[in-house]
Amino acid sequence: MLKIIPGDGYIYKSIDTTPDPEDAINYPIEPQVAGQIPNTKVLARCDILGKESFLIKGQQRWVSHMDCMENTHTSKALFYGQLSSSTRHQGHSLLHYKDTLKIYLKISKINLKTWELLVLNRTQWRSYCYQDNYEFEAAIIKTQREPSIEPDPIYPLNEGDHYCNICSRI
Repeated sequence: MLKIIPGDGYIYKSIDTTPDPEDAINYPIEPQVAGQIPNTKVLARCDILGKESFLIKGQQRWVSHMDCMENTHTSKALFYGQLSSSTRHQGHSLLHYKDTLKIYLKISKINLKTWELLVLNRTQWRSYCYQDNYEFEAAIIKTQREPSIEPDPIYPLNEGDHYCNICSRI
């Protein structure tokens, strides 16, 4: 069982609730300082690259179910209504749930004009969402694995020495 410890970043504390020692062998917990596991290790253990992809999956799945609902359904009214705890830009109205969905659709590279037509064909929508989410996660992996650009080496200069910034020759 994992318990969230409040603080600057999310840190999970492992609590051993397994009575069977065989279960503990199947799911080993790496020793950490005072039994705390960083958020990144918990996400890696669950095969989730980030919270964003998890939220995108859930929101896209919920939208496909909402399409089958009647117009008087409470969830559909929430979709087109204002969010109570939403933020707004100065001079604009409060955000709707539909507006936050559009942000995720842009991230997933789904066309904002035709997404409602894609939802009508559920199998096509699900395959499209899985494909886009896979590409989103692949982009995250690529950015995490790319080495950072190292700055040019700084050479010690004697007084009066000048060197070229392009080829580093004196």
